[in-house]
Amino acid sequence: MQETVAAFQGLPEAASVLAALTQLQQQSLPELEEEYTRLFELNKKLTLYCTYYKLEDSRKRGDTLAKLKVLYESFGSALAQPELADYLPAMLEFLAYGDFLEAPHQRELLFMLAVIEDGTYHMLKEAEESPYVELLRSTRQLVRACIDLQEVAVQ
Repeated sequence: MQETVAAFQGLPEAASVLAALTQLQQQSLPELEEEYTRLFELNKKLTLYCTYYKLEDSRKRGDTLAKLKVLYESFGSALAQPELADYLPAMLEFLAYGDFLEAPHQRELLFMLAVIEDGTYHMLKEAEESPYVELLRSTRQLVRACIDLQEVAVQ
């Protein structure tokens, strides 16, 4: 947890992330698993597949998933099977551990950020209050800030 606290120091979202993590820390592992399962795995309205809300099972979703898969591969990464490319934890892990600063096709990451931003917007519309949901809200704010910074840099 100390690494997480250090990573968020100075960010506007730090207080809400730390509050959510503190709440989660007060629960036992079985309680955490139960809440996570209830929120995200047994609830069609709050799935962690970011393109599902807007595109459901359409052809356009398939195209988006394929584009995301190519994006992972273009940076030398691959998804664990059988995960779909729009799975929020996988995208966040990819972004957290990737080395993108010198990448020639860095701007392509905006597509993934847009998928996350749009998906979390729809998730939050359907969500009940929970520390997990607070982490989603903070994630969306951080992703939105990244998109805004990139748009300013392009201008």
